[in-house]
Amino acid sequence: MSGLEPERVLVHGRPGRLLQPWVLGFEGYREQAMTPFVMREVPRGFAVLIIGFGAPFGVGLAEHGLRGAASYRSFLAGPHDRAALVSSSGWSYCIQVNLTLPGAVRLLGMPLRELANRIVTLEDVVPGVTELTERLYLARGWPRRFVILDEWLLCRLAQAAGPSVELEWAWHRLDDMAGVWSVAGLAEEIGCSRKHLSLRFHDTFGLPPSTMAQLLRFARILGRLERDPARSLAALALDCGYSDQPHLNRAFRRFAGVTPTAYLRARMPPPGGLAEPR
Repeated sequence: MSGLEPERVLVHGRPGRLLQPWVLGFEGYREQAMTPFVMREVPRGFAVLIIGFGAPFGVGLAEHGLRGAASYRSFLAGPHDRAALVSSSGWSYCIQVNLTLPGAVRLLGMPLRELANRIVTLEDVVPGVTELTERLYLARGWPRRFVILDEWLLCRLAQAAGPSVELEWAWHRLDDMAGVWSVAGLAEEIGCSRKHLSLRFHDTFGLPPSTMAQLLRFARILGRLERDPARSLAALALDCGYSDQPHLNRAFRRFAGVTPTAYLRARMPPPGGLAEPR
């Protein structure tokens, strides 16, 4: 292949059964684009860990534009309720790990409130990741890399302290119900006040449960919209619990910063993201 031709490799990895409560999946990614590019990433209710082998990325909140972006090779994006911008020189080489928020609490050994809407250098919050990065880089092939990553995560997460049983149950209930379950209903099931649950949930998972419920419902409609982009937005809005299409549009404006039609128009090939004008 000529050095002037674009190249893109995307390989998906599934975590082992014991990791599945905490890890949603792995993605191995390598791209040599013709030119630098910028993409918009929208929140979906999980934390993202990037282990980079190539050129660094510029990453920051979309509301601040590229001027607010910082440079990272390996980083962790905590729970977000706002879109982010990611800029690439055109040469990208990394592994992405998508963590449930209970999984992120276990991996980091800390509540997520201080990491909400923040991107941090991975080495600052995950000890030992430098050695892991070297092992992954030297491994032969993506399947072997996924095995190494699976074993490393299982060793760390299986014995780590996670959220309280009640809070982890509340998070899974919201996730299973795609945000339809009410905060008051969760509090009643747990046996505490709504205010008490909201404070503890916010501190542990980085976002209030009411925001998390809206975000998970938004993530659900994103998945359905991406699978069936020709479907009526009004019908999709009603199916996913929105009162009407303007209600859906407001959710897109809040979490993605664009309308549903603009989202579909800017959607990039897998692994996704939205093409952002420079």
